[in-house]
Amino acid sequence: RASADEEASKLTLSSLVLCSTTPGGSVAAPPPDGFLETFDGWSAGDHSDKVHIAEAFVRQAVSPEFAKNYRGQLHKAAKRFVACRREAAAIESQAEAVGSFNGEPDLEVLKRSSIPTLVLHGDSDVVFPPGNAERIASLLGPSRSKLEIVKASGHLIYMQQPKEFVRIVSEFLDDAEQKQRS
Repeated sequence: RASADEEASKLTLSSLVLCSTTPGGSVAAPPPDGFLETFDGWSAGDHSDKVHIAEAFVRQAVSPEFAKNYRGQLHKAAKRFVACRREAAAIESQAEAVGSFNGEPDLEVLKRSSIPTLVLHGDSDVVFPPGNAERIASLLGPSRSKLEIVKASGHLIYMQQPKEFVRIVSEFLDDAEQKQRS
């Protein structure tokens, strides 16, 4: 029987959606100062500490207007985040991965990609500023990428603009599937 890694290596992507991300390296706009430290203390914190830490992340990840108008939703989202019982090692690995974007990435992978790619980003994303989406789309080129910047949205587009998120992704995937068939 093949291992999970061997099975995964056999997968073929027909389309790709990149949401609120960065190409990394010197071409990337970095997260704001202090962002990577948001989850410091997660491993030592009790439940209440973790809810406060998660709230701090969510507040940074949505537009300022959304944070002001939907405080209750943000608190619920933070509590759900904590309820998923994320291990400290997983949180630390995620922060390390984000921090590693400071190194030079293998941008050639993006440049060589022939997969139709939706690059989706919020116009108010401060975690990874929208310029990152523009850089990724530029690396892919207009024939292979579709850039969508969602108005009044931060890093968590699916939370702030769920209907718009689903509409954009669904239309892109439907279109990519139709093009593949023809």
